[in-house]
Amino acid sequence: MSDIEAREAHILGRPPRLEPLDPEQFSDEELAFVRDLWKAMGIEPLPQLPEYFATMLRYPELVQRQAEMSTTLNNGKLPFRVRELIILRVGWLCQAPFEWAQHVKAGKRAGLTSEEIDRVTRGSADPEWNEADRAILAAVEEMFADSMIADATFATLEKHFSMEQLVEIPFTVGAYQATAYLQNSWRFRLMPGVTGLADR
Repeated sequence: MSDIEAREAHILGRPPRLEPLDPEQFSDEELAFVRDLWKAMGIEPLPQLPEYFATMLRYPELVQRQAEMSTTLNNGKLPFRVRELIILRVGWLCQAPFEWAQHVKAGKRAGLTSEEIDRVTRGSADPEWNEADRAILAAVEEMFADSMIADATFATLEKHFSMEQLVEIPFTVGAYQATAYLQNSWRFRLMPGVTGLADR
């Protein structure tokens, strides 16, 4: 827990590097875009625009392109649970409080238990994973370590996933690694109701 507290103090212990827009600065088109994005992600509408979106709407074209990639992946061929395993492992390896906490919630919607989410922090080395889950987590770890999936891991993945699903795996890792970099670098504050890297 002390490591988590130190990491979160490092990222969140100072103000964000970019302030969110005031609510009166949002256009109706921008608000509709965010609501449509939430719908595609299975998020219930919120009464107030979270700081993350209120900040990123300073750059609407960029956030729209990022959202298109996320929406494409969300509507892709990988099962929801597998996609969330990937994103959680990325969030943990990046030690990204915002991404981790949001995807703990998403992971539970996808059917992951708190115990499985805790095991994600130990990665593919945990002996309780089945073969497919272990290979998914190993693929994420190998891409972080060597920028590619190792042959043995790829051979295991081929037993459980279609070629189209296999193509989505590196895209998912890259997209959410970039998101973690953004959120950490701009020191986005956590959304209400989450506690960051301690969430399970």
